[in-house]
Amino acid sequence: MGFLGRRWWIFDWFSHFRVQSFFLSALIGLIYIIGKNRWMTALMVVLALFNAGLILPLYSMPPHHQSGEPVYRILLANVLKENPNHAVLSNLIAESDPDFVMLIEVNQAWLDDLNLSALGYEHFIAETREDNFGIALYSRYDLVNSEIQRFGQLDTPSIVAHLKIDQQPVVFILSHPVPPKTKWMTLQRSIQMTDLMTYAGELDEIVLAAGDFNATSWSPYYKDWLQLSQLRDSRKGFGIQPTWPTDNWLLRVPIDHILVSPEINVQYRAVGPDIGSDHFPLIMDFSLSD
Repeated sequence: MGFLGRRWWIFDWFSHFRVQSFFLSALIGLIYIIGKNRWMTALMVVLALFNAGLILPLYSMPPHHQSGEPVYRILLANVLKENPNHAVLSNLIAESDPDFVMLIEVNQAWLDDLNLSALGYEHFIAETREDNFGIALYSRYDLVNSEIQRFGQLDTPSIVAHLKIDQQPVVFILSHPVPPKTKWMTLQRSIQMTDLMTYAGELDEIVLAAGDFNATSWSPYYKDWLQLSQLRDSRKGFGIQPTWPTDNWLLRVPIDHILVSPEINVQYRAVGPDIGSDHFPLIMDFSLSD
């Protein structure tokens, strides 16, 4: 069903559980081996190999990086608006010392409590909201130009920020489309992400697009987004790195993403600790090619 996500929106849900499908196919195959059912064993092996073929490329070796390159750190977190553990995230930011902090599902109370300007983040752009679509970007580097944009057909904000890193023009894009809970919401998610990725692909600058995209990299729509944007998945070489949900490791999938232009060298990428949200944060170090 996961391969038929374009046929019916519910089938797209099953595309996200490739790891679970691999282990389930392997387990059922083992049972059929014990039962000496050759045809069902062969079917389970084929299914397991299909899923393994989608998972293993994420573990391919990342490109070699030259030492001496300036390295920058991003922290991306879907904080969960009603999460009261503001101090936990504040401590994580202070300890991990990122150059850029990208926040999703923030309201004004979250930003007031974090008080990131006191930690040296003098440059920021935000649209706080009382629903689940507040968004904020904090930077230790000057934002040359930044704005809130609306991609797609809904009034959900995305951040587009232009800045210079190592004297090179870079564009940060932060977005959070609606979750695909219904056919209509699935359509709206895909329209927003298609518009956003088309926009990213038309930019001349180096691009870094991040957010809770409410889809994994195994969704057929995700592949379209990569082609439109000319960006690559920063997870490649670092593994699956699932981020949601935090309370059920059996169903955990990677729906928080950082996509990067070829000029961005990903030096380090990891899932952060539990901050009380239903998402784990992401921490990524990167440098720029000359």
